[in-house]
Amino acid sequence: MILMEEATILVLLVFSINMQKICTAEIDIISYSSFLTENDTLVSPGRTFELGFFKPGSSDNTYVGIWYKQISVKTVVWVANRDYPLTTNNVSSSMLRIDSVGNLVLKNYTDHVVWSSNSTSSGNATAQLYDSGNLVITDGNSMKILWESFDYPTDTRLPGMKLGKNYLTGAEWHLTSWKSIDDPTIGEFTWSMDTRGYPHFVLRDGLEVKFRHGPWNGERFSGSSWHSTNMYFSINHAHTPSVFKKNGGTNIKKIILIVVFLVVFVISLSTWWLYAWKKRHLSPQIEEGGSLNVGESGREAMELPLFSFSRVAEATANFSLGNKLGEGGFGPVYKSNILIHYR
Repeated sequence: MILMEEATILVLLVFSINMQKICTAEIDIISYSSFLTENDTLVSPGRTFELGFFKPGSSDNTYVGIWYKQISVKTVVWVANRDYPLTTNNVSSSMLRIDSVGNLVLKNYTDHVVWSSNSTSSGNATAQLYDSGNLVITDGNSMKILWESFDYPTDTRLPGMKLGKNYLTGAEWHLTSWKSIDDPTIGEFTWSMDTRGYPHFVLRDGLEVKFRHGPWNGERFSGSSWHSTNMYFSINHAHTPSVFKKNGGTNIKKIILIVVFLVVFVISLSTWWLYAWKKRHLSPQIEEGGSLNVGESGREAMELPLFSFSRVAEATANFSLGNKLGEGGFGPVYKSNILIHYR
């Protein structure tokens, strides 16, 4: 009888384990008809990140978050309901789904909304997890992004996330610590960008400033004591027009115009100087009493004497008709009394 009971218990245990495996699923999209439950996970296409229900440390509370899928120790990078945990009693019937108006909502066993993305759609909205770790809600009709988790960072900054301020919407992006290793509730420490004056990062413990990063001078963050002389940061401006459209890139345009003007000015000045130098140093200097060699290529050059106009006028009696010999295609020809010596 005892052996029969032990066999029955073993069968039930194996059956329950198999049922748990069957009920556990990995999905790649959340929609109105495809939702996430306690044992399900939403996986990115490259299986880099995973979204699901989890319990941090020794806590009995359950949260919805994103973590690295390929790391054995669960490393959470984003938490949805960090201030509104699910308790042990209501987690089994909770679900994450898209509602009828396009919101991504987390509901408990009483169908009460614990957390919501507060996004709206014209219909057929879906949620997907990208390999960047970004959870994105897209309108199924227009394919427009309605909401993304990168706009609501928690305690971890992933590549592609923004920190600072959106001057179009007034929204600010900053990091906030967990209250403890077992509690992802908003903690005391924040890492944010102070946009007053030169932008710079500030670490605060509550309202008290604990550390102030050096300001951004257009090339790197400066003024921090821990910076080595060769440390610098470069920023990708692929998305800055949408964030800083208010400024219109005026400073950048001014700098480009000034640089172009200076380059054109230097090139023009150099060209003029080179032309003047060549004209002065390379042109033949002909003086009276000298000679000019005239000849065609390949033939012996003929040396002709050179005289000033006053000397020629004197030799021809001021071009008198008595000294005129004739006239041809090159003008009149006069005889002169200048004696030419050939060497």
